[in-house]
Order: sequence, then structure tokens, then C-alpha cells
Amino acid sequence: MDQARYWFRDVLGYLARWTRADDYAKLVYMAFLAQYRIYRFGPIKVAVKYKYLGSPITRTTFYIGEYVILPEDDEYDPVKWNGVNVPERVRRILFNTVVKYDKYKTWKLLRKIRLMLGLTPLEKYHYYWGWEVDEYLRDDGYKIIKKEV
Repeated sequence: MDQARYWFRDVLGYLARWTRADDYAKLVYMAFLAQYRIYRFGPIKVAVKYKYLGSPITRTTFYIGEYVILPEDDEYDPVKWNGVNVPERVRRILFNTVVKYDKYKTWKLLRKIRLMLGLTPLEKYHYYWGWEVDEYLRDDGYKIIKKEV
């Protein structure tokens, strides 16, 4: 099987197998935290975006303040979305993300992501609402490094 052929629902399914997530939002936030590593060293801002065979490891695009919208025929189903198609190298990143962030409640994950991205005060968050994360990062002065896993 071609391991490059997996989808966002497979990523969510894999996360759901290992996490205590009780809602879809927490799974999406954890997928975001697996996709990006954000570093700020004083005035230097760096974002590492993980890729697998040239595409984002989560196989989706994230937006500020919005969930990823699934097609109507892709209703969240953790049994159907079991994550078996996710390649081993991506699974390791997802599993490490679960280990690091599963203890947080959903609202705390959102707050952590907003702080990590520098989306405070709330007015800044609202200004960038709906922007693609990569667009926001570039606009806010981050250097985006794409790292193949």
C-alpha cells in the first residue's frame, strides 16, 4: 500500500486511539500541535512545519480561529477512522503529541495554541480570524521551515 495515501480523518482516528479526547475540537487542536512547532527567541520567530512526502503530515490546512471543515460525507466516526493508513514516521510525531498534550482540557489547548502563536491580545486574534496559519505566520514575521519526516 502507498503510505502517502492517508487523509486528515486517518490522522484524527489515530489520535483518537491514544487520547482521552472527548470531542472533535481537541483532536483537531492536537493535530495542529503535531503539524507545527513554534519557537520564539526574543525577536527571532521560527515555525517548523512537518511534511511527509511533500505534503503536511496532517494532510490539511489550518486556519486561525476555525476548525478544519470536513466534507458532509466525512462525519466524525472514530471506528471508521482508525488511523491504520498513517505511516510510522507520522505516527511517532502524533503519539509524542498525545503524550505531551493529552493532559490538557480542550479550552486549555486552544489557549496554549493562541499564546504559542502570539495571538494575544484578543483583538489580534480577531484581526487574523479566518487566515491560513501559514499566512498569519509570515505576516507576523515568522520564518517557516518545512521539515520532511
